[in-house]
Amino acid sequence: MAVTVAPFSEMPGEGVAVGDADKQSNKGWQSPDVWARTDKFENNPVRQLLVPKSIFSAASGSEQGLFVENEYGRWPAVAAGAVDRPDHHAVLPLGTKPGDGLTRASWRGEPKVVAPSEVLASFDTALSYHAESGSRSGLRRPQLGAVHAVLGYWTTQRRTPATVVMPTGTGKTETMLALLIAGQIERLLVLVPSDALRDQIADKFVGLGVLQEKRIVSNAAQRPNVGQVQHRFTEVKAAKAFARACNVIVATPQVLNQSAPEALEALLDECSTLFVDEAHHVAARDWSAIRSAFEQKHVVQFTATPFREDGRHLQGRIVYAFPLREAQKDNYFSKIDYTSVIDFDNLDRAVAEQSLDRLREDIKQGYNHVMMARVNSIPRTLEVLPIYQELAPDLQPVRVYSGMGIRAKKEALAALKDGTSRVVICVNMLGEGYDLPALKVAAVHDPQKSLGVTLQFIGRFTRTSTTDNYGDASTFVARTDMDIDPRLRTLYAEDADWNLILRDLTESTVDAQQEISDFESNFTSLPEEVTLQSLLPKMSTVVYRTPKSTWDPTQIVDFFGEDNLLTQPIGINAKDGVAWCVVENRQSVRWGNEGYSCVPPEVQANYG
Repeated sequence: MAVTVAPFSEMPGEGVAVGDADKQSNKGWQSPDVWARTDKFENNPVRQLLVPKSIFSAASGSEQGLFVENEYGRWPAVAAGAVDRPDHHAVLPLGTKPGDGLTRASWRGEPKVVAPSEVLASFDTALSYHAESGSRSGLRRPQLGAVHAVLGYWTTQRRTPATVVMPTGTGKTETMLALLIAGQIERLLVLVPSDALRDQIADKFVGLGVLQEKRIVSNAAQRPNVGQVQHRFTEVKAAKAFARACNVIVATPQVLNQSAPEALEALLDECSTLFVDEAHHVAARDWSAIRSAFEQKHVVQFTATPFREDGRHLQGRIVYAFPLREAQKDNYFSKIDYTSVIDFDNLDRAVAEQSLDRLREDIKQGYNHVMMARVNSIPRTLEVLPIYQELAPDLQPVRVYSGMGIRAKKEALAALKDGTSRVVICVNMLGEGYDLPALKVAAVHDPQKSLGVTLQFIGRFTRTSTTDNYGDASTFVARTDMDIDPRLRTLYAEDADWNLILRDLTESTVDAQQEISDFESNFTSLPEEVTLQSLLPKMSTVVYRTPKSTWDPTQIVDFFGEDNLLTQPIGINAKDGVAWCVVENRQSVRWGNEGYSCVPPEVQANYG
């Protein structure tokens, strides 16, 4: 049986689908994707890619045993006419010998699932720690630094979540993949904010991204079993079976929290490590609830902006932060041209005209660019769309918003990807989870009001590519009187240089969060009852300042009395000279005493 495989989305249920015949190439035999499994547990799929789509250039081995081998692995082979093997193997042209070039071949036999435990064992020493240099493939500087920083932090056995700050475009997902392999993580849960990002991240893990293609990971490493939680789990048995079939689970907190509590607990218990992607979302209660299940396990938070959407600290220790200035220097973060648009007649039309002029100029210069017009509501898309339809009917403007039908949304996104449409009007779409490097022109009709969201938005346009023809990014922002984060005022100034301001804004906010992280990490003793990050007292707080530089914070116990302390031991930061504790002090109110009346005597006399 010759086996080729259709894309996962086209697979009819489980197993392997039969597709077109294998293609030929003057470089070798072009093998299709071959899937080892597509199992489902309560309609939640688990996939494993046995042979990634790739080219095999020559046969290897000996007369007694032929093989086909490339950067993705090594598989047994036989020449046509020989007895088929019982396992999954390649069938080569008649008379093929070791060293012969390949232009055609086919797969036979049932692809065998590589068990999660075998996959895990294959990760041993599979990762190369070489840095990318010139034509030599390797991990990028930020990727290599993040991997070393997290692995080093894990050796301390601390359970405070580790935060990794990497600017957009520096290769965050490949960093996760490298950590999966280098850390030989038993079972990883990756938490993401949207369905689109769940699908995108899962596809990366299925094929190990570009790590094997660039030989950063050896071909001895097997592709992991990757599960996606697309539907709620109702049964503990199914949740456990699903988890145990996986090396990696990718899910959104929304779907996880819809599961039956017992099923969710069973699934989370099976996971050894948690990665939180786009970690600024952890302010949401459903994110925090899942993260709390990993208090005694390793947690790594990945973000480009190390603060939550509400501006607060991420409640983790920043173990690595790659500066934006370095990302700019290494061309991971493209230059961006900012134009402030002022018009007292029709501001929306002025923004559209200037943005479209830039897009047309970019296309004229041979750049495959796409433009996004950003508004703050669905009704606003209806106001802006007719302007673009009038000014650029040839660019086929489309609109995308969260409430539109699935079919209509797919058609609009497909038109953007294939170049049929060059303009999209959207509210908060095409952000996290939508990978479209061609997005290079931004028409901001309604600016964001917070720094974190703005930096994430800008990051969509500053991605660079070594394989496609993209130029610098351009942003046109409508100047309106608005209530925004004060830090954004310099960004939206008329003649602002975003390349400098973005760098300064990002570094100042990262430094501020790093200072908080360092302060927290300097506490050598902390109670288990209350975490330092939860000290947002709503009752009363007393702060004492010692008159001398020498002090013994342990005497706090004698001062307040051991029975009155709710937290033991005392939290002590000797470096910064800070100690903290929570004290319980109960006093009865006077009017609560027996025989005491809160009614004044003169009133008692009048009313008896």
